[in-house]
Amino acid sequence: MLSEKSEGIQEAVLTLKELTEDEKIQLQCEAREMYEHTMASAERFGRIEGKREGKIEGKIEGKRETAEKMLRDGMDDEQIQKYTGLSQKDIEEIRHTVK
Repeated sequence: MLSEKSEGIQEAVLTLKELTEDEKIQLQCEAREMYEHTMASAERFGRIEGKREGKIEGKIEGKRETAEKMLRDGMDDEQIQKYTGLSQKDIEEIRHTVK
């Protein structure tokens, strides 16, 4: 009778160890999935942010190119500001690069 109880206890201990290992594996899998999700989200955010910054830089560059053409055509600073939205300081900087 005692040996039967001992065997039952040993089986219960083994079952508990197996469950504990399964829980560890499950937690590791969940942690990995969370990590992959976080990395994918960060990558998506990076692409979106990069596109946004690129658009802004492109618009600024376009305004600067327009201002260069306007300066070459002899237009005054007030008109350049009106049509490009650039500051007087920006126009002065561009003027120094225009030949």
